[in-house]
Amino acid sequence: MIMASADTYLRNTRLMSDDRIFSGSPLMDDGTTVEMPLNAVPPTVNTQALALKVRPDQSLVDYMLWGWISDLQSVLSAMLTEGVVRHGLSLPYLAGMISTSPARIMGIYPRMGTARPGSDADLVIVDPDCAFCLRVSDLQYRNAHSAYVGKECAGKVARTFRRGQT
Repeated sequence: MIMASADTYLRNTRLMSDDRIFSGSPLMDDGTTVEMPLNAVPPTVNTQALALKVRPDQSLVDYMLWGWISDLQSVLSAMLTEGVVRHGLSLPYLAGMISTSPARIMGIYPRMGTARPGSDADLVIVDPDCAFCLRVSDLQYRNAHSAYVGKECAGKVARTFRRGQT
């Protein structure tokens, strides 16, 4: 996930709330990355420090964040619903938007953000035909609040792989 400043948050809140961003916008094809604001991160988490924690061997440090980051669990389903189903983005485009682009911005591509030999095997398998309504009881993090509770979502995560392990 891309680390965003308050300035970026204000710019992108306007962009992300405008349905026209997905239809005919020059942002779609000119290589511009639209960052997702981290407005759900607890104020005690220093997101700038998280982006910079890299070991000398260039491997990333794993973090267990307090209460997790709200909506991290449901953001993929939300992006499938809004981007693919509602606005017609292709699945490969969405995959690049949420994996390859952030990895490049953070300087960790091609180790992460792609599925190829030598890269971390961090993958998610999604059932695109599974529609569901997100409930509070579905949330798996300590801070059980989400902007998506009560919303119909498309595409449920069926399985995840982290470094090749389920």
